[in-house]
Amino acid sequence: MRKTPQVRDVLATSPNRIAFVWALRGTIATGLPLVALPALGMGALSNFVVIGALNTSMVDVGGSYRSRLTAMILNTVLSPIALLLGSCSRDSWLTSAVLMFVIAFASGLVRALGPAGISLGLTVGLTFLVGIGVHDRGGGAIEWATLYIAGGAWTILIALAFWRLRLYRRLEQEAAAAWEEAAALVATARAFVGPRRSVVRRRRQERLTAKRHQLLR
Repeated sequence: MRKTPQVRDVLATSPNRIAFVWALRGTIATGLPLVALPALGMGALSNFVVIGALNTSMVDVGGSYRSRLTAMILNTVLSPIALLLGSCSRDSWLTSAVLMFVIAFASGLVRALGPAGISLGLTVGLTFLVGIGVHDRGGGAIEWATLYIAGGAWTILIALAFWRLRLYRRLEQEAAAAWEEAAALVATARAFVGPRRSVVRRRRQERLTAKRHQLLR
């Protein structure tokens, strides 16, 4: 008789366990401030902490631990700046439009960094719009930015605590990442194999090979 898989067995598999822990970490990062801070009298200002925590969780899209931590730190630094710019420019539609154009353009450029760049550009742009639209939440722009930074720092601390528990099998991930980069380096070299190569093609191969070699190191 075939045994029906239990919930515990389903969550024990690697992809499901990672997704479950990821969701649990995000819930703790955003849920606790939303419950605890209003009880301490912060009221609507607690929303900026939650927004910072949520956005910082969203830019953690996977990859090596170093790249994930870098993405979260960048969001914790850049998004509050966008919030300040939005708050300062909301009374001038021309200034807001110009800044939105610059942020949208920069957000498109950071797509070159991969999935983390896409999420980072999106959160920075949305935070700028939050700064434009918020008027009656109490406090000032500097206080809002400070609370956002607190939410981002809170999320980073939780992420570091979860990583410390080694729930993602860190050694296995690092070894797999090294093999993946080695395979990418070999594939880059093979892509330019041919009897005739122009100067442009040879220079392109050199740049791509150097880039892949740097990532592998």
